Amino acid sequence: MFRCSEQPAILLIHGFGGNRSEVRPLADHLRGLGCEVVSVLLPGHSDQRRGLEKEEARASLWLSEVRRRLSDLRRRHHCVIVIGFSMGGLLAIQAVCELNEDCGSEVALVTINAPVWFWNVPQMVRNVMGEVKRHGLSGGAAEVCRYRRDASGKPAVALVEFLKLLKSTGPQLAKVNCPTLVIQAADDDIVWPVSALRILRRLEGSRRLVMVPVGGHQILGSSASETVCREVEGFVWEKAS
Repeated sequence: MFRCSEQPAILLIHGFGGNRSEVRPLADHLRGLGCEVVSVLLPGHSDQRRGLEKEEARASLWLSEVRRRLSDLRRRHHCVIVIGFSMGGLLAIQAVCELNEDCGSEVALVTINAPVWFWNVPQMVRNVMGEVKRHGLSGGAAEVCRYRRDASGKPAVALVEFLKLLKSTGPQLAKVNCPTLVIQAADDDIVWPVSALRILRRLEGSRRLVMVPVGGHQILGSSASETVCREVEGFVWEKAS
């Protein structure tokens, strides 16, 4: 457990079309260390997974919410670690790069399966064929249906906002000079794993890459969740010391 004077705060950001449940294992783990953890629910998203509300599906609103929460934590803590999963990693990058002039060592960054390039079709095919081997054609068909639901279950206006956020984040990477941990699943079927290398190479500050062999895109809901939690815990301890 951290002493109060050492206690870092954590800002945790979920992904596109998701909610706090997809990052809850990490939130619970960090709370168990004594950290204050603020898990953001982005505008237009829902804990009941009802999908994005069109009137709130704006990248500007998502980023404003992250900025607001980050500003509040920085007023109360000497150390804040911003952790973003998937699209949340893009929001975390943009929020952190704006603080470089005055953040010093007060802010650190963790991205988990953050996209630069997405829809890893070859991995999707491998996943479908794996289901065919395990469960026959019905298993493969079920996996194909899952991908179709993921692709069609989000409003077009929200997808456009996601793409705008993705495009605008790239140029911001070179402005990030705080300590950064990049975590990526090698078998991610949504984000091309090479995205992690692109992020790592564009950053200016100290950074480290952890490539997890198996975990998929929803890595915190997989058998690799404990590995990710341990890596983040080590990073938090390092920043708090």
